[in-house]
Amino acid sequence: MQLAKRQQGAALVIAMLILSLVVVFAAGMTVQYDFSMRRMTNQMQMQQAYQYLLAVESFAEKGLREDLKQDEENDASVDKLSDLWSSYNGQQASLGDAMFRFSIYDLQGRFNLNSLSKTYTPAQGQSPPQIPYTIEQGIFIRLLVALGDDELPVSIAEATAITEAVIDWLDEDSEPTGFNGCEDDAYYGIDGRTPHRTANSAFLSVSELRLICNLPVALYERLLPWVTVWPVTGDNTINLNTVAYLQPLADEKDSFGDIINDSPMLRSILMDKQTAEGLKSQIDGKTFYNVPMPISYQDAKPVIEKLTAGGYDDFATLEADLGSLVYWPGAPLGLHSDYFLLETDVLVGDLVQSLSSVIHRDDKDGKISIIARSTGGL
Repeated sequence: MQLAKRQQGAALVIAMLILSLVVVFAAGMTVQYDFSMRRMTNQMQMQQAYQYLLAVESFAEKGLREDLKQDEENDASVDKLSDLWSSYNGQQASLGDAMFRFSIYDLQGRFNLNSLSKTYTPAQGQSPPQIPYTIEQGIFIRLLVALGDDELPVSIAEATAITEAVIDWLDEDSEPTGFNGCEDDAYYGIDGRTPHRTANSAFLSVSELRLICNLPVALYERLLPWVTVWPVTGDNTINLNTVAYLQPLADEKDSFGDIINDSPMLRSILMDKQTAEGLKSQIDGKTFYNVPMPISYQDAKPVIEKLTAGGYDDFATLEADLGSLVYWPGAPLGLHSDYFLLETDVLVGDLVQSLSSVIHRDDKDGKISIIARSTGGL
Protein backbone atom coordinates (compact mmCIF):
# COMPACT_ATOMS: atom_id res chain seq x y z
CA MET A 1 0.00 0.00 0.00
CA GLN A 2 2.80 2.37 0.90
CA LEU A 3 4.65 1.43 -2.32
CA ALA A 4 1.56 2.23 -4.38
CA LYS A 5 1.33 5.69 -2.80
CA ARG A 6 4.99 6.30 -3.62
CA GLN A 7 4.38 5.27 -7.22
CA GLN A 8 1.35 7.59 -7.46
CA GLY A 9 3.47 10.51 -6.14
CA ALA A 10 6.21 9.84 -8.66
CA ALA A 11 3.65 9.66 -11.48
CA LEU A 12 2.20 13.00 -10.35
CA VAL A 13 5.65 14.62 -10.38
CA ILE A 14 6.34 13.23 -13.87
CA ALA A 15 2.93 14.44 -15.08
CA MET A 16 3.59 17.93 -13.70
CA LEU A 17 7.03 17.93 -15.29
CA ILE A 18 5.55 16.93 -18.63
CA LEU A 19 2.85 19.60 -18.28
CA SER A 20 5.49 22.23 -17.51
CA LEU A 21 7.48 21.24 -20.57
CA VAL A 22 4.35 21.39 -22.72
CA VAL A 23 3.49 24.85 -21.35
CA VAL A 24 7.02 26.14 -21.97
CA PHE A 25 7.05 24.63 -25.46
CA ALA A 26 3.62 26.08 -26.25
CA ALA A 27 4.63 29.52 -24.96
CA GLY A 28 7.77 29.40 -27.08
CA MET A 29 5.73 28.45 -30.12
CA THR A 30 3.31 31.31 -29.43
CA VAL A 31 6.14 33.84 -29.14
CA GLN A 32 7.79 32.49 -32.28
CA TYR A 33 4.45 32.54 -34.10
CA ASP A 34 3.75 36.13 -33.05
CA PHE A 35 7.28 37.14 -34.07
CA SER A 36 6.93 35.43 -37.46
CA MET A 37 3.53 37.01 -38.05
CA ARG A 38 4.86 40.44 -37.11
CA ARG A 39 7.86 40.00 -39.38
CA MET A 40 5.61 38.84 -42.22
CA THR A 41 3.26 41.78 -41.64
CA ASN A 42 6.18 44.23 -41.70
CA GLN A 43 7.52 42.70 -44.90
CA MET A 44 4.11 42.89 -46.53
CA GLN A 45 3.67 46.50 -45.42
CA MET A 46 7.14 47.38 -46.72
CA GLN A 47 6.40 45.78 -50.07
CA GLN A 48 3.01 47.46 -50.19
CA ALA A 49 4.52 50.84 -49.27
CA TYR A 50 7.21 50.47 -51.93
CA GLN A 51 4.64 49.70 -54.61
CA TYR A 52 2.72 52.81 -53.53
CA LEU A 53 5.94 54.83 -53.85
CA LEU A 54 6.41 53.51 -57.38
CA ALA A 55 2.80 54.44 -58.13
CA VAL A 56 3.53 58.05 -57.07
CA GLU A 57 6.54 57.97 -59.42
CA SER A 58 4.22 57.02 -62.29
CA PHE A 59 1.87 59.84 -61.33
CA ALA A 60 4.76 62.32 -61.32
CA GLU A 61 5.95 61.06 -64.72
CA LYS A 62 2.47 61.58 -66.09
CA GLY A 63 2.44 65.16 -64.78
CA LEU A 64 5.82 65.92 -66.37
CA ARG A 65 4.67 64.40 -69.64
CA GLU A 66 1.49 66.49 -69.56
CA ASP A 67 3.57 69.62 -68.85
CA LEU A 68 5.71 68.83 -71.90
CA LYS A 69 2.55 68.43 -73.97
CA GLN A 70 1.32 71.85 -72.82
CA ASP A 71 4.68 73.36 -73.81
CA GLU A 72 4.32 71.89 -77.29
CA GLU A 73 0.82 73.29 -77.61
CA ASN A 74 2.01 76.73 -76.50
CA ASP A 75 5.15 76.46 -78.64
CA ALA A 76 7.27 77.47 -75.63
CA SER A 77 9.74 75.04 -74.08
CA VAL A 78 9.96 76.56 -70.61
CA ASP A 79 9.61 75.35 -67.02
CA LYS A 80 8.30 77.74 -64.40
CA LEU A 81 6.98 77.64 -60.85
CA SER A 82 3.48 78.06 -62.28
CA ASP A 83 3.72 74.78 -64.25
CA LEU A 84 1.73 71.66 -63.51
CA TRP A 85 4.65 69.71 -62.02
CA SER A 86 5.37 72.51 -59.52
CA SER A 87 1.76 72.44 -58.28
CA TYR A 88 2.45 68.95 -56.88
CA ASN A 89 4.73 70.33 -54.17
CA GLY A 90 3.47 69.40 -50.72
CA GLN A 91 0.51 67.46 -52.12
CA GLN A 92 -1.15 64.91 -49.83
CA ALA A 93 -3.44 62.06 -50.83
CA SER A 94 -4.83 58.80 -49.52
CA LEU A 95 -5.57 55.47 -51.14
CA GLY A 96 -7.10 52.67 -49.13
CA ASP A 97 -5.09 52.35 -45.93
CA ALA A 98 -2.17 54.40 -47.26
CA MET A 99 -1.46 58.13 -47.05
CA PHE A 100 1.00 59.97 -49.31
CA ARG A 101 2.94 63.22 -49.27
CA PHE A 102 5.08 64.18 -52.25
CA SER A 103 6.84 67.10 -53.95
CA ILE A 104 8.72 67.65 -57.22
CA TYR A 105 11.73 69.96 -57.32
CA ASP A 106 13.60 71.25 -60.32
CA LEU A 107 17.20 70.07 -59.99
CA GLN A 108 18.29 72.60 -62.60
CA GLY A 109 17.19 75.32 -60.21
CA ARG A 110 20.07 74.14 -58.01
CA PHE A 111 23.82 74.29 -58.49
CA ASN A 112 25.39 71.17 -59.98
CA LEU A 113 28.47 70.30 -57.90
CA ASN A 114 29.93 68.22 -60.72
CA SER A 115 30.15 71.33 -62.91
CA LEU A 116 33.03 72.48 -60.66
CA SER A 117 35.34 69.97 -62.32
CA LYS A 118 35.45 71.99 -65.53
CA THR A 119 38.62 73.91 -66.38
CA TYR A 120 38.85 77.40 -67.80
CA THR A 121 39.40 77.47 -71.56
CA PRO A 122 40.45 80.89 -72.87
CA ALA A 123 39.35 82.07 -76.29
CA GLN A 124 41.79 81.82 -79.15
CA GLY A 125 44.62 84.34 -78.79
CA GLN A 126 43.92 84.94 -75.09
CA SER A 127 45.99 83.90 -72.11
CA PRO A 128 44.11 82.45 -69.12
CA PRO A 129 43.84 84.53 -65.94
CA GLN A 130 46.37 83.81 -63.21
CA ILE A 131 43.67 82.22 -61.08
CA PRO A 132 41.71 80.29 -63.71
CA TYR A 133 38.29 79.94 -62.09
CA THR A 134 35.53 78.93 -64.43
CA ILE A 135 32.15 80.68 -64.44
CA GLU A 136 30.63 77.74 -62.53
CA GLN A 137 33.36 77.91 -59.90
CA GLY A 138 32.83 81.66 -59.54
CA ILE A 139 29.09 81.19 -59.07
CA PHE A 140 29.73 78.54 -56.39
CA ILE A 141 32.08 80.86 -54.50
CA ARG A 142 29.40 83.56 -54.50
CA LEU A 143 26.75 81.00 -53.43
CA LEU A 144 28.79 80.06 -50.36
CA VAL A 145 29.18 83.74 -49.44
CA ALA A 146 25.45 84.37 -49.99
CA LEU A 147 24.61 81.58 -47.52
CA GLY A 148 26.55 83.34 -44.76
CA ASP A 149 25.10 85.71 -42.20
CA ASP A 150 26.05 87.35 -38.90
CA GLU A 151 25.97 83.99 -37.09
CA LEU A 152 28.00 82.24 -39.78
CA PRO A 153 29.92 84.80 -41.88
CA VAL A 154 31.57 83.46 -45.04
CA SER A 155 34.18 85.59 -46.76
CA ILE A 156 35.28 85.38 -50.39
CA ALA A 157 38.60 83.93 -49.19
CA GLU A 158 36.89 81.21 -47.14
CA ALA A 159 34.49 80.38 -49.98
CA THR A 160 37.41 80.22 -52.40
CA ALA A 161 39.27 77.79 -50.12
CA ILE A 162 36.23 75.51 -49.93
CA THR A 163 35.75 75.67 -53.70
CA GLU A 164 39.39 74.77 -54.34
CA ALA A 165 39.01 71.77 -52.01
CA VAL A 166 35.92 70.62 -53.91
CA ILE A 167 37.76 71.01 -57.23
CA ASP A 168 40.55 68.77 -55.89
CA TRP A 169 37.97 66.22 -54.74
CA LEU A 170 36.69 66.02 -58.32
CA ASP A 171 39.82 66.27 -60.45
CA GLU A 172 41.97 63.29 -61.37
CA ASP A 173 45.38 64.74 -60.48
CA SER A 174 47.18 65.03 -57.15
CA GLU A 175 48.15 68.67 -57.47
CA PRO A 176 46.41 71.04 -55.01
CA THR A 177 44.37 73.82 -56.62
CA GLY A 178 45.41 77.35 -55.67
CA PHE A 179 46.68 78.05 -52.14
CA ASN A 180 43.97 76.09 -50.30
CA GLY A 181 43.48 72.92 -52.31
CA CYS A 182 43.05 69.61 -50.49
CA GLU A 183 44.51 66.50 -52.06
CA ASP A 184 45.09 63.16 -50.30
CA ASP A 185 47.65 64.47 -47.79
CA ALA A 186 45.12 66.93 -46.35
CA TYR A 187 42.77 64.12 -45.30
CA TYR A 188 45.25 62.01 -43.34
CA GLY A 189 45.43 64.10 -40.19
CA ILE A 190 42.04 65.76 -39.63
CA ASP A 191 41.04 65.52 -35.95
CA GLY A 192 38.02 63.33 -35.34
CA ARG A 193 37.97 61.93 -38.87
CA THR A 194 39.08 58.62 -40.30
CA PRO A 195 41.92 59.19 -42.80
CA HIS A 196 40.79 58.80 -46.39
CA ARG A 197 41.69 59.82 -49.91
CA THR A 198 39.97 62.19 -52.32
CA ALA A 199 37.48 60.61 -54.70
CA ASN A 200 39.07 62.05 -57.85
CA SER A 201 35.75 61.44 -59.58
CA ALA A 202 32.27 62.93 -59.86
CA PHE A 203 29.95 63.31 -56.88
CA LEU A 204 27.25 60.63 -56.73
CA SER A 205 25.49 62.17 -53.74
CA VAL A 206 25.44 65.66 -52.23
CA SER A 207 26.24 64.00 -48.88
CA GLU A 208 29.82 63.54 -50.13
CA LEU A 209 30.28 67.24 -49.44
CA ARG A 210 30.42 66.27 -45.76
CA LEU A 211 33.88 64.82 -46.45
CA ILE A 212 35.40 68.03 -47.83
CA CYS A 213 38.29 69.02 -45.56
CA ASN A 214 37.46 72.67 -44.79
CA LEU A 215 33.66 72.86 -45.13
CA PRO A 216 32.01 73.67 -41.76
CA VAL A 217 29.08 71.45 -40.80
CA ALA A 218 26.76 74.45 -40.34
CA LEU A 219 27.56 75.75 -43.82
CA TYR A 220 27.15 72.25 -45.28
CA GLU A 221 23.63 72.06 -43.84
CA ARG A 222 22.73 75.45 -45.33
CA LEU A 223 24.17 74.47 -48.69
CA LEU A 224 22.37 71.11 -49.04
CA PRO A 225 19.00 72.42 -50.35
CA TRP A 226 20.69 74.46 -53.08
CA VAL A 227 22.97 71.88 -54.70
CA THR A 228 22.64 68.71 -56.74
CA VAL A 229 24.89 66.17 -58.46
CA TRP A 230 22.60 65.43 -61.40
CA PRO A 231 23.52 64.98 -64.12
CA VAL A 232 26.84 63.59 -62.90
CA THR A 233 28.48 64.84 -66.11
CA GLY A 234 27.88 68.38 -64.83
CA ASP A 235 26.61 69.35 -68.29
CA ASN A 236 23.34 71.11 -67.57
CA THR A 237 22.03 74.64 -67.65
CA ILE A 238 20.69 76.56 -64.67
CA ASN A 239 16.98 77.35 -65.03
CA LEU A 240 16.55 81.02 -64.09
CA ASN A 241 12.81 80.49 -63.69
CA THR A 242 13.32 78.16 -60.72
CA VAL A 243 16.50 79.36 -58.97
CA ALA A 244 14.35 81.65 -56.82
CA TYR A 245 12.29 78.71 -55.59
CA LEU A 246 12.13 78.27 -51.83
CA GLN A 247 13.98 74.96 -51.60
CA PRO A 248 13.17 72.43 -48.85
CA LEU A 249 15.05 72.92 -45.56
CA ALA A 250 15.84 76.52 -46.52
CA ASP A 251 12.61 78.05 -45.19
CA GLU A 252 12.82 81.00 -42.83
CA LYS A 253 10.02 83.11 -41.40
CA ASP A 254 9.95 86.69 -40.22
CA SER A 255 8.08 87.96 -37.17
CA PHE A 256 4.85 88.14 -39.16
CA GLY A 257 5.09 84.51 -40.25
CA ASP A 258 5.70 85.39 -43.91
CA ILE A 259 8.13 83.19 -45.73
CA ILE A 260 11.38 84.88 -46.64
CA ASN A 261 13.39 83.59 -49.57
CA ASP A 262 16.72 85.35 -49.96
CA SER A 263 17.46 83.30 -53.10
CA PRO A 264 21.21 82.73 -52.72
CA MET A 265 21.39 81.04 -56.13
CA LEU A 266 19.89 84.01 -57.96
CA ARG A 267 22.05 86.44 -55.99
CA SER A 268 25.10 84.44 -57.08
CA ILE A 269 24.19 84.63 -60.76
CA LEU A 270 23.13 88.28 -61.02
CA MET A 271 25.38 91.32 -60.74
CA ASP A 272 25.29 95.01 -61.60
CA LYS A 273 26.37 96.04 -65.09
CA GLN A 274 29.53 97.79 -63.96
CA THR A 275 30.73 94.67 -62.12
CA ALA A 276 29.92 92.55 -65.17
CA GLU A 277 31.99 94.78 -67.46
CA GLY A 278 34.93 94.58 -65.06
CA LEU A 279 34.54 90.83 -64.88
CA LYS A 280 34.70 90.49 -68.65
CA SER A 281 38.08 92.21 -68.72
CA GLN A 282 39.35 89.90 -65.98
CA ILE A 283 38.17 86.80 -67.82
CA ASP A 284 40.05 88.06 -70.87
CA GLY A 285 43.21 87.38 -68.90
CA LYS A 286 44.28 90.97 -68.31
CA THR A 287 44.38 90.69 -64.53
CA PHE A 288 43.52 88.43 -61.64
CA TYR A 289 40.09 86.83 -61.75
CA ASN A 290 38.55 88.34 -58.61
CA VAL A 291 35.16 86.80 -57.91
CA PRO A 292 32.68 89.61 -57.06
CA MET A 293 30.50 89.54 -53.98
CA PRO A 294 26.91 88.29 -54.46
CA ILE A 295 24.32 91.02 -54.79
CA SER A 296 22.16 91.85 -51.77
CA TYR A 297 18.72 90.46 -51.17
CA GLN A 298 17.22 93.94 -51.52
CA ASP A 299 18.77 94.37 -54.97
CA ALA A 300 17.50 90.95 -56.06
CA LYS A 301 14.06 91.25 -54.44
CA PRO A 302 12.20 92.76 -57.46
CA VAL A 303 13.47 89.95 -59.70
CA ILE A 304 12.70 87.31 -57.07
CA GLU A 305 9.11 88.54 -56.79
CA LYS A 306 8.63 88.40 -60.56
CA LEU A 307 10.11 84.94 -60.84
CA THR A 308 8.06 83.48 -58.01
CA ALA A 309 4.93 85.17 -59.36
CA GLY A 310 5.05 83.31 -62.65
CA GLY A 311 8.40 83.31 -64.39
CA TYR A 312 9.38 84.08 -67.98
CA ASP A 313 8.85 82.52 -71.39
CA ASP A 314 11.86 84.21 -73.00
CA PHE A 315 15.12 85.95 -72.09
CA ALA A 316 14.15 89.23 -73.75
CA THR A 317 11.32 89.82 -71.27
CA LEU A 318 13.52 88.71 -68.38
CA GLU A 319 16.37 91.02 -69.33
CA ALA A 320 13.97 93.96 -69.65
CA ASP A 321 12.89 93.43 -66.04
CA LEU A 322 16.42 93.14 -64.64
CA GLY A 323 16.91 96.91 -64.67
CA SER A 324 20.48 97.72 -63.64
CA LEU A 325 21.27 94.03 -63.14
CA VAL A 326 22.65 91.48 -65.59
CA TYR A 327 23.40 87.81 -65.22
CA TRP A 328 26.93 86.44 -65.13
CA PRO A 329 28.52 86.92 -68.58
CA GLY A 330 28.61 83.57 -70.38
CA ALA A 331 26.89 81.66 -67.57
CA PRO A 332 25.13 78.42 -68.62
CA LEU A 333 21.59 79.71 -68.14
CA GLY A 334 18.25 78.63 -69.56
CA LEU A 335 14.50 78.62 -68.93
CA HIS A 336 13.94 74.90 -69.41
CA SER A 337 14.67 71.84 -67.26
CA ASP A 338 15.33 68.16 -67.89
CA TYR A 339 16.10 66.88 -64.39
CA PHE A 340 13.68 66.74 -61.47
CA LEU A 341 13.70 65.34 -57.94
CA LEU A 342 10.62 63.58 -56.56
CA GLU A 343 10.46 63.29 -52.77
CA THR A 344 7.74 60.91 -51.52
CA ASP A 345 6.62 59.72 -48.08
CA VAL A 346 3.97 57.04 -47.63
CA LEU A 347 2.30 55.84 -44.43
CA VAL A 348 0.91 52.28 -44.42
CA GLY A 349 -0.41 51.19 -41.04
CA ASP A 350 2.28 52.35 -38.63
CA LEU A 351 5.07 52.10 -41.20
CA VAL A 352 6.53 55.23 -42.86
CA GLN A 353 8.54 54.69 -46.03
CA SER A 354 10.36 57.39 -48.03
CA LEU A 355 11.77 57.44 -51.54
CA SER A 356 13.83 59.99 -53.47
CA SER A 357 13.71 59.64 -57.25
CA VAL A 358 15.71 61.53 -59.87
CA ILE A 359 13.63 61.89 -63.03
CA HIS A 360 15.07 62.74 -66.43
CA ARG A 361 12.72 64.15 -69.06
CA ASP A 362 14.01 64.32 -72.62
CA ASP A 363 12.10 67.08 -74.38
CA LYS A 364 13.32 65.86 -77.77
CA ASP A 365 11.50 62.53 -77.78
CA GLY A 366 9.32 62.97 -74.68
CA LYS A 367 10.95 60.00 -72.96
CA ILE A 368 10.82 60.09 -69.17
CA SER A 369 13.03 57.81 -67.11
CA ILE A 370 14.06 57.25 -63.49
CA ILE A 371 17.85 57.49 -63.35
CA ALA A 372 18.29 57.11 -59.58
CA ARG A 373 16.31 55.96 -56.55
CA SER A 374 17.16 55.98 -52.86
CA THR A 375 15.27 55.37 -49.64
CA GLY A 376 17.92 57.36 -47.78
CA GLY A 377 17.93 60.61 -49.78
CA LEU A 378 19.91 61.69 -52.82
